[in-house]
Formats: sequence, structure tokens, C-alpha cells
Amino acid sequence: MKLHKFITVFLFILSLSNAVAQSNFIEGYYIDSNEDTITGLINYQNWDKNPEEINFKANVESHQIALKPNEIKGFNINNLIYKAATIEIERSPIKLEALNKNPEFDIIERTVFLQILFEGENNLYRYKDEFHKLNLYIGDISNPSLLLYKKYIKFFDKTSPYFKSDQYTHGDLVLEEKTYIGQLLNIFNQDQGYITKIQKTEYSEREILHLFIDFQKEKKIIPNYIIPKSKNRVNFSVISAVVLTDIHFNSSLTGLYYYEDVNFKTESSYVPGIALDIQLSKNRKNWIFRNELLYASYNLSGSFSNFANHTNLKTFNATFNYSYLKYNLLLKRNFIFDNHMLFMNVGLNVSFMMSGENSYSMEYTYGLTNTGELFKESYYNKSEREFIAGIGYSFKHIGIETRISRSTGFSNDLSMGFYTNRSYFLFTYTF
Repeated sequence: MKLHKFITVFLFILSLSNAVAQSNFIEGYYIDSNEDTITGLINYQNWDKNPEEINFKANVESHQIALKPNEIKGFNINNLIYKAATIEIERSPIKLEALNKNPEFDIIERTVFLQILFEGENNLYRYKDEFHKLNLYIGDISNPSLLLYKKYIKFFDKTSPYFKSDQYTHGDLVLEEKTYIGQLLNIFNQDQGYITKIQKTEYSEREILHLFIDFQKEKKIIPNYIIPKSKNRVNFSVISAVVLTDIHFNSSLTGLYYYEDVNFKTESSYVPGIALDIQLSKNRKNWIFRNELLYASYNLSGSFSNFANHTNLKTFNATFNYSYLKYNLLLKRNFIFDNHMLFMNVGLNVSFMMSGENSYSMEYTYGLTNTGELFKESYYNKSEREFIAGIGYSFKHIGIETRISRSTGFSNDLSMGFYTNRSYFLFTYTF
């Protein structure tokens, strides 16, 4: 498959990724309307936005059912706690280009799964809606209070107290309504050491959560629950690959035209390696940075006979023998279906030459043979660069994958028009 066609397919599949119903049922439980705990499997998607419903199965063979916040009291999965609650939601836009000039809060009421961030003497909850708007809450879960915050635009001119520049005579200024500062001061009883700290606290999950944690530590009160920190996960793999290599010339020099006509055989080589996957936090393995280190040795040869413009020349033979230490940096997109996973990746390779040699021989019809180097060591490409794209499948620890690539080739002499195409067939085992 041509590289550009492969990339087109890659981008098309990626564009459909949000429509793919990926499943990841892991152990969890929910609390029903009678306060009974029902254990089983919940389809965990490491939600950024709070889920509108969850899918639950009693066991692997069972049919899944959808549960909404008006049907259950809450659920627990992967040490994350969600509780059903009827809350107020502030809906003002958050993107700069969408801000309006109304300082009033835009509030509606909705029954949702509210996520617990902190539970103790004071409680903190979060809700992120379908537009990725974050709202934070305090108080008891039976009646959570919205921490009020919004941004809006105000027109100003030189008579405005907000105007602080001599460069402009008028314009729009982004202002913030920080009612939440007073609410936080109230629940912490305006503790003198916290007044300044609270006043500087931004409306973010991280900053307000740290405020709650620090306050409890200072008071030496042990909280009932703190949401666990998201961590980057690292996985180690071994790689065993077969690589098919084709080399090509597209020389602009008439003296080298016969290079283009050499029929180089597709070379098959075994390439071992190791890989380190770094899963970005809050990604549920969907996006991975993959680092690979491989050792590759290439031995290619080809020949051409019966040159039309050289009646005395019978055959031209050429050989390439090179070894490289190859480093791949890939961005990997996973599509997870329980223990099965389809994936795609795209990235770059830098190959550092460990050893290299090339040679040619010209056999003439009258019996004379000339030998030499196709190009000198000064023209060796000591750091070959390669664009890579691939697709694959894995089940538990075992994976198979196919990739294609195009590289800058063994020589850095641009006049030779040298480039290399490779096809990879990989087998991986992840620990």
C-alpha cells in the first residue's frame, strides 16, 4: 500500500473513533434506590465529562443494562465515587470568543452523577457537562451548593475604572464574577491564615481541592475520601519484527542513470527491540506515547544487464550492507473492547548507523571487471530519518502489527535521489 493511501486510511479511521462503542467492563458496584449494594461490572471510560448513565453487567456473560442518576443512588468504580444528586448548573460559555456581556449567572437544575473529590469535615464535588464546562460544589450530597463563577465581557472607554492602558481608547474587557471566593471563606470560617490563600485561589478542580486537603491537614483531621491522583502508567514490551526493505534511486545526474535501472531485490531482515509505553493520565489507555529501540541490519543487492547506451557493458551489480540502532517515537491510538484492542500509530524514526559498506562491480563483455564503492563514507547517512504509520491488534499481553514507512535512505547525497520504503510485521509481548 502506498504511504499516502495508508495515511488517508489512518486519518479516516481516526475520524470515526468517537463513534466506536468501546467497552471496558471492570469490577465495580452501584447503590440501588433501596440503599442495597449491587456488585458486578461497569463499563469504565475514565470520564472527563460526568457520565449521563452507566452500563452495568452482573457478570461477563450477562446482558448490560443502562442506569441513570434518577434510578440509582450512585456507583463506585476504580476507587472513584459518583453519587446521584439534583444540582444547579451554571451554563455561561467559557470560550473567549463566546463570552457575553451579561454578568448574571445562567443557572438550570439537573439530576446528575456528581463526582466526589473530597469528603470530610467539608465536602467537594465536581460536575463537567457536555460542553466541558466545570462546576464545583460544596456541602452535603443531599443538597450540594454550587460554587459560583463566570466570565463575561464589559465594554469600556477611558472614563471606565477598568481602563488601565494609554494605548487604546475603548474596547471589551474580560471580567470575572468570583462569588465562590466568599463561599469558600464562609465554609472555612474565615480562618485568618486562609483568607489570603482563598482570595488567590483560581476556579479550578486542582486548586480548590488542594485548599480542602491543606485545611484538613492543618486541623489534623483525617478525611473520609480524597480522589486518587491520576498517574501516567508505563508498560514495557519486547518486539520481534520482520522488515521488508526496498531501495530506490531517482538520480538527476546522467552519469548515474544506471543506478535507477538496477533491480534491487526486496530484502527481508529480522529486527528485535524493546518498547516503553507511557499512558497519559486521564486517558484510559486511549492515547499512548510509545518509545521503541530496535537493532536492524540490512543486506541488499541487485543487478542490471544489457545497457542500451553501453554496448561493451554486460552487467552492473550493487550491494549495500548496513546496521542501525533505531529509535521510534510514536503516538498510538487504542480502541479497547474488553480484553481485545485495535490500535493505530504514527510517528518518526531516527536511525543511527552502527556500520556500513557498499560496493559495485561492472562486468564487460570483453571480460574486464571494475569494482568500487557506489559512494564514499563521507556520503553515508549517519542518521537516517523515517516516517512511520501502522495498525494492529492485541489480546491481553500479545500484539501483532503491520507498519509502512519511507526514509531518507542510506546516502545523504541528494543528487542520487536515494530513498527507502519498508514494510514491518511485528509481534509484541507486553509485561
